[in-house]
Amino acid sequence: MVYSIRCEFKATNNEAEYEALIAGLDIAYNSGARCLHVRSDSLLVVNQINGDFQAKDSKMMVYLEIAKESIARFEKFSIEQIPRDMNVQADALANLGSAFNEPTLESIPIIHLMTSSIEAKEKVQMVEEVYNWSLDIWNYLKYDRLPDDRMEARKIKTKASRKTISQIHIWIDPTMHNESEAMRYVQRCDACQRHSGMSHLPSEPLHSVLIPWPFMRWGMDIVGKLPPAPGQKVYLLVLTDYFSKWIEAAAFSQVRDKKVISFIQTNIIYRFGVPSEIMCDNGSQFISERTRKFCDERGIRLITSTPRYPQSNGLAESSNKVIINSIRKRLKEAKGRWVEELPSVLWANRTTSRTSTGQTPFSLVYGCEAILPIESQLPIARHRTMDQNVINLYYDLDALEELREKAFQKMALQKAMVERHFNKRVKAKIFQVGDYVLQQVFQNTQEIKAGKLSIKWEGPYIISKIIGNGAYKLTTIKGKEIP
Repeated sequence: MVYSIRCEFKATNNEAEYEALIAGLDIAYNSGARCLHVRSDSLLVVNQINGDFQAKDSKMMVYLEIAKESIARFEKFSIEQIPRDMNVQADALANLGSAFNEPTLESIPIIHLMTSSIEAKEKVQMVEEVYNWSLDIWNYLKYDRLPDDRMEARKIKTKASRKTISQIHIWIDPTMHNESEAMRYVQRCDACQRHSGMSHLPSEPLHSVLIPWPFMRWGMDIVGKLPPAPGQKVYLLVLTDYFSKWIEAAAFSQVRDKKVISFIQTNIIYRFGVPSEIMCDNGSQFISERTRKFCDERGIRLITSTPRYPQSNGLAESSNKVIINSIRKRLKEAKGRWVEELPSVLWANRTTSRTSTGQTPFSLVYGCEAILPIESQLPIARHRTMDQNVINLYYDLDALEELREKAFQKMALQKAMVERHFNKRVKAKIFQVGDYVLQQVFQNTQEIKAGKLSIKWEGPYIISKIIGNGAYKLTTIKGKEIP
């Protein structure tokens, strides 16, 4: 039997090793095993169970006790420590459990541990209090009785005076009797909520977009206004392929829906085929009836990012930065020459390898690397032996699918690493339909002339629909939908 175990709570390496051992013991016992031999690469766990190491940490002591209780159920049990390089299969299963969220992966079940094995025991231990510190304060306030120890008596007087002051001045509601109740009152205070700071911790795990083949999805955006170029061109229309990172761009004086349609047809469809999806913002030229009709007739799905979260079209925004930064470095005082520099900027971008794929956009599109202008003056092999070069080009075309598959695997691996790093900081916030919530105030909804004293949250709104991945549909108290 093969299982992969994933801890859905924070745990150290030693705690995770104990969780895996305890879960494995339960699986083996429930499967009918009564004689068990365990092989583990954890030096600490093996030696603590065998009695060679002493458990000094409070958590390790509880884990050791639980493990021994599980071991006692077996008629015969032994455990040995093995080197890590001899435990390759178990390490692979551990990496599998941490990399995927699915309950199963083909024939390998993934067990999700939602709480630690020691949580119940820790709760029981918290109840068993040997000394009640509040009893001395109670005796002093009620009977004016102090401990015999002079220093302890002085400490009790200080604590009692603080409790008395708190009772008189802090608890403004007669139903509040302790600090937690006061905290709940502050959290429900309308003014406190509207002026509270923004949390920088993500509330939803990262959901990466993986496109398995080139030209399936393009990101579209407009850059501008730029310094006027010949022909009064001040805007840049940019489309980027999600897989190969190939960029198509053109300069315009005005970007109307007709020009967007013409650009998509000429630069995308006639060169790379009809895409499956185009991602864009809510610009009028992108979501006009004419543009939507053009996309619908060709089976192109037009996906728009929410106005309040433009990061969902992040690839297009990233391409914009690359183009602008490259143009800025090439220009000096003649800023209007940016249109002349655009082709060379696009060429440099297409022939530069990407960290995410390990390949250049040119090679992922055409199956071979481009001959750079500087190489045309050198006696390279592709010039000296033209017949052999043609054969090599055929070989490159045959290997194009393999090249793209390797690039896709590298992209998937990098995105999985980014997700693991990002998701460590996630502080989940889950809402249900009917919940009252506040929404962040943006510049277009900010109070006029309020400046730094304006509220940071507006509302309340009611959650009317759960879209998924941390997105919700909101309505006002009167039932009006929020776009």
